Order: sequence, then structure tokens, then C-alpha cells
Amino acid sequence: MSQQTAVDHATLAVQHESGSLNIHVATWAGPQGPLPLVMLHGIWDTWETFERAATRLARERTVHALDLRGHGASDKPEEGYEPGDYAADVLGVLDQLGYPQVALLGFSLGALVSSQLVATQPGPVARLILEDPPYNPGADVRGRAAWMRALIELKQQPFEDVVEGLAELYPTRDRATNELSARALINTAEGPFRASLTRTTPVDVPGLLAHWTAPALILQADPAHGAALSDAGRAELQAALPQAQVVNFPGSGHLIHAEQEDAFVEAVGAFLRG
Repeated sequence: MSQQTAVDHATLAVQHESGSLNIHVATWAGPQGPLPLVMLHGIWDTWETFERAATRLARERTVHALDLRGHGASDKPEEGYEPGDYAADVLGVLDQLGYPQVALLGFSLGALVSSQLVATQPGPVARLILEDPPYNPGADVRGRAAWMRALIELKQQPFEDVVEGLAELYPTRDRATNELSARALINTAEGPFRASLTRTTPVDVPGLLAHWTAPALILQADPAHGAALSDAGRAELQAALPQAQVVNFPGSGHLIHAEQEDAFVEAVGAFLRG
């Protein structure tokens, strides 16, 4: 790996009324000048899920990937796992990074956090990318709750059993991706899952984005292969974000950046250069 794309790590202490919270940030130092990119992972993931794609994107700009609270090397408090809590952490990190503005990419849970952030504090964000945001107006809430309970149970199992369980859940992913995801799942606090279980209604992503007028990119996985963003949900997002570009990834499951890395890097890079 060249020096330009070598990854560095830092722990930033984010201040809240209840005290300080340590958030881990991985950084790929790219050329100065282009808009920096900040990437937010999904539930039970870490910064590592973006490593291959971020290394390539950093050829044109600096890239940062955070471990959200409760995940990876960041602090794991007992409470505070609503999108607004995560968004407050991210805003604290952006303040310390010191950029006038950034491009913000959120995958899955990270897309909910990104939507919440730009709904409340849009100033730091110049471009918004939502990778398969979990929005399906017709989804069965009971089914999602059962899935979350299954993940809580799975994360208590031995490593090989977790890998096999994830392979059954996500057959479009390779073993290396499932191994990485298994390690992250085992290490994630239960708080993020518990918060999802107590949430009785889906996060209204189109409502959060109704006033966002800056450039936006929506990346949709294949609904036939486990996309979290349904076709009906995409239509509502497009109505809320008429300026948004939409890129579909036929044959890809939810984890677009790993399952179709080349197409993902091409779509994100083109949008950021645009």
C-alpha cells in the first residue's frame, strides 16, 4: 500500500452534556484540496468494512471512517443508541477534524445517522451519499424484531458458528467478508440491537431529508438479494430528494461496497468528482 493510502488511527474524545465519549477514526490521507469523505458503517460493523473501497477512494481525496459508538474501538455506553445520539457523536468528530465541509457517506445504520445529521445540522455536509438505507414502507416490523433477536443470540456463539450463521443469512457475500463481519458482530455492544428492538416505527428517512437541497446520491442494492431499501422506499426518497442521483446494483446484497466494490468505487468517485 502506498504512503498516500496508508491507514492511520486516532481516538477523538467527543464532549456531551453527560461527559466525554471516545470515538475511533481511521484515516486514509489523500490529496489535499478535494472534498474529504467521511464514511459511517452499518449496525455491528466497524471502519474495516470500508477498508478496500476507502483505500481506492483515497487516491483522490482524504477519507475518514468512524467506528460508531457501541462498535469497534469506540466507547460502548449502556445507552444512547438512537440516530440522534450517533449523529451528535459524528458532529463532534467533524468539529475536531476541522474541515469547512465534507462529503458524508452512510451505509445502512450509517445512512440513518447521516439523514438525522443533515436534518439537524446540514452545514458541515456538502454532499450526501446513502448506501442502501434501511427504508421499506411495507416492511413487517415483527420480522425485523425477530432478525435483531436472532443476531443478539448469534453474537454469543463461537466464531465459526457466527461465520456459518452469517453465510446463511447473506449468501451473496464471500467468506472473508463474513469472517470480518463475524468478528465485528461479536465485539459490538448489545445496545444498538436493543435500541432497534424498542423502536416501534421505522426511521422516516424521506421526512428527515425533505429539506436537503444539496447534491445527493442513493445507492440501492438488489431487492431480490436482500436490499434494505425497497423499490417503494426508493420512490419515496426520490420524491423527497428530486435532485438525487440513483444508482442500482443488480445482483448485490445489502453490503454493496464489499459485494460489488468496483461498481461502488466508480459510482461514489464519479459523484464526488461531479
